Amino acid sequence: MSNIKNMDSTSPRGKRSVSVGIGTPEGKQYLNGFDFNIHAPLDSVLFNEYTLDTVTGEVVIADISTLEELRYPEGATHVSFQCGVLNLDFSTGLDDLVLSPVENLELKIAPTTVTLTPASMPTGAGVDIFILMISFYQEVNGNQYSLRNEEFNVLHVIDVV
Repeated sequence: MSNIKNMDSTSPRGKRSVSVGIGTPEGKQYLNGFDFNIHAPLDSVLFNEYTLDTVTGEVVIADISTLEELRYPEGATHVSFQCGVLNLDFSTGLDDLVLSPVENLELKIAPTTVTLTPASMPTGAGVDIFILMISFYQEVNGNQYSLRNEEFNVLHVIDVV
């Protein structure tokens, strides 16, 4: 956040703010690609390309073999994908988060396409922050249990607009 604040070139030194800095392309770049889990950056867990539609918030991961194109924890049988769009106004603190439905898949070789579409786009005067989440589960007796292994669960900023 300090780097983003430093992109505020209009306010005097000591009065610079994140809310102004994030409005610059350089300020947005500091958040773009940010991984909230240092142990699980997206590119160390997902080995497939994805596309993002910044108008609808839709994320598509085409033809992914979940067994071969993901790094997953021992004992995992399933993976969940979810995307979201957060509109965050850094000057007022107002936010609006819209998430896609979770897509839960068995880890398998057969390729499938994952399409994650939020119900709508968030509203607000802030910046739109597009995120992708990946979580792993183990199925036992027909029930899935979250594997809260910090080395594999991903929360990644795809883009900031």
